Amino acid sequence: MRKSALYSVMLLIMLLGTAFRADEALAAAKAPQALHGVLDATSWSAERDGDLPLAGEWEFYWNQLLEPNDLNNPSFPLNPAFVKVPNEWHGYTSDGKPLSNNGYATYRLLIKLPPGEIHKQEALYISGIATAYRLWINGSYAASNGTVGNSKDSMIPRNYAKIVTFTPDKQQIELVLQVSNFVQRKGGLWSSIRLGSEEQISYERDKKVTIEASLAASLAIMGFYHLVIFSLRRKDMSPLFLGTLCLVIAIRTLFVGETLAVRLFPGIHWEWGTKLEYFGVLLGIALVVALVNSQYPGEMNRNLRKIAIWVSLSCAFVVLITSAGLYTRMMLAFQLWILLIFGYVAFVYVLALLRKREAAGFNCVALLLFIAAAVNDTLYYNHTVSTGDSFPLGLIGALFIQSFVLSRKFSRSFKQVEKLSGELLVINETLEEKIKERTVQLRQSVVNLQKANSELSQLEASRRHLLSGISHELGTPLTSIQGYVNGMKDGVIDPGNPKYLNLIYEKTVYLDRIIGDLMELSKLEARQMAFHFEPLPAEDYFRHIYEKYEPELRSNGQQFEWEGLQSDEESLETDGRTVTFSGDPLRMEQVVSNLLTNARKFTPAGGTIRIELLFEHETSAITLRVSDTGEGIAEEDLPFIFDRFYRGKGSRERRVVGTGLGLAIAKEIIEAHGGTVGVESKPGQGSTFFFKLQAYFDTISDSGERM
Repeated sequence: MRKSALYSVMLLIMLLGTAFRADEALAAAKAPQALHGVLDATSWSAERDGDLPLAGEWEFYWNQLLEPNDLNNPSFPLNPAFVKVPNEWHGYTSDGKPLSNNGYATYRLLIKLPPGEIHKQEALYISGIATAYRLWINGSYAASNGTVGNSKDSMIPRNYAKIVTFTPDKQQIELVLQVSNFVQRKGGLWSSIRLGSEEQISYERDKKVTIEASLAASLAIMGFYHLVIFSLRRKDMSPLFLGTLCLVIAIRTLFVGETLAVRLFPGIHWEWGTKLEYFGVLLGIALVVALVNSQYPGEMNRNLRKIAIWVSLSCAFVVLITSAGLYTRMMLAFQLWILLIFGYVAFVYVLALLRKREAAGFNCVALLLFIAAAVNDTLYYNHTVSTGDSFPLGLIGALFIQSFVLSRKFSRSFKQVEKLSGELLVINETLEEKIKERTVQLRQSVVNLQKANSELSQLEASRRHLLSGISHELGTPLTSIQGYVNGMKDGVIDPGNPKYLNLIYEKTVYLDRIIGDLMELSKLEARQMAFHFEPLPAEDYFRHIYEKYEPELRSNGQQFEWEGLQSDEESLETDGRTVTFSGDPLRMEQVVSNLLTNARKFTPAGGTIRIELLFEHETSAITLRVSDTGEGIAEEDLPFIFDRFYRGKGSRERRVVGTGLGLAIAKEIIEAHGGTVGVESKPGQGSTFFFKLQAYFDTISDSGERM
């Protein structure tokens, strides 16, 4: 089952990659092409069609380095050829013979833009010009890479992707491009320059940079991971070869495509960047052979293994000691050698699969990705296809499978250790039983100790909260009482005045209430409060509370409404079943009473207080909602409304009497019932307090007894 899933994932990745390449090729085919040095793009829109490849027939001046002034001088003799771009110089002919890839030339292209693109910020994306160039746009110098020259000594090679921005002030754009190459096997404009808006080109560039950086980082992480594994267990060489291979290809990835290494370190010489590109592939082939041999030594011929490794290392050494002008011209030979090695590796993997060796099927899939990437790159670098360098993509897929294989190998080793440990446990069963008994006793002691410690911690936290609350809340009434008493002592207030005696009495009552609420809240927080749970029919229980408080609320001139049990399904009660929840009837009434009391305080005469009871079939939960049409709660007060002693802005401004503990107590009671509590409110639109509890269907007989 695991194999099928992994094969399916890898096949899906390959199909998506193929579809992506096909979409790119189709888009390029639909783009307008240049004819006789003129690209009519008047029907193109950067916003609608995306970036435009400047492909087709360009003006071409072989072995001439011309500037815009020369090309636009009527007296200057011009005899342009028209060549297909992109292509390397060797793909062009003169007098029936192919041109050399060593030389220099000038390209020119006229681009007719639609009127809507004038005065917009445009950009060119230049990635594949070998191996130095200089660019003019509408007669003005725009960009260069390296130094263009008419000889090897006068030119300085440099080749990395670059974005050139400009703002066209007229409908026709003239591009003049000088190119020279005397240092490698291919020369010329072998990859399309792309035109688009600055935003589009920058986005495409950032996307490519992100992908390549992610590939390099992923390969590097995989490499270091397997090297660490090898350092911990050096008997198995597979992690060493796989880790080194990942690091080598990670470094190579930084020198191809967007050449991130050159962007990060501009001082890197072009020659060394090219050497690392070729050297990484050849050294990687030697590491692949070594990795396969470490996996299936019985299937790989010893002599062929040595030949494959030493030839690959020799080719890599040739790259290091020779110039790019030599080893780049050996690229086709290198690629044929790589394909030959892959063919032999495929033979080894198929042989291992036939012999039913471990993970042979996974390795065949990994090799398929390797071969697909290698064939694509061979065709791409020989200008047969324009799909781009896909070796890092194929490699990371293959190396992912290799990492999976190694991980599975280690997992099986652990399983074997567990199996042996189990057998050892059986042998020492008597001793183990005694150890288990002692361990159980010790664990029980630890659990008891942890439980006691937790209870002590809760008690200590409750004590601190209680003392903090007492010191904060008792200060104001005590100060008032002291003021009245001092006034009586000083003769300022008549000791027999009933008004002040009544004020002192009210303050002491308020103090007593605060202390009582604090003690109750502390017990709830410390889980020291005893609850007496029993099954309660939801609708009957809450309707009883409504009827109990209805006279009191209506006496204040407020409307009090009850909405019976509602459900998210049409049928709620069938065959005598009733929605029931488990709760302490006294404590639940305390919660509802608190919510109703708060609603009464903040709802003016003529306002409405409403109780709704809802049932959700999907979650098997009931929700009680207490709504009012009062002044509402400020948005900044909502997150703290259930905190102890917290009183909202409205309460402070209206000096509403209360301790600020009722909602905190209600929250603790609901949470002790396994439920949740919340509030919804907008200033001037009233408030809705609600709590949710788990419920179930209970069957009650006609006589009222629970079945």
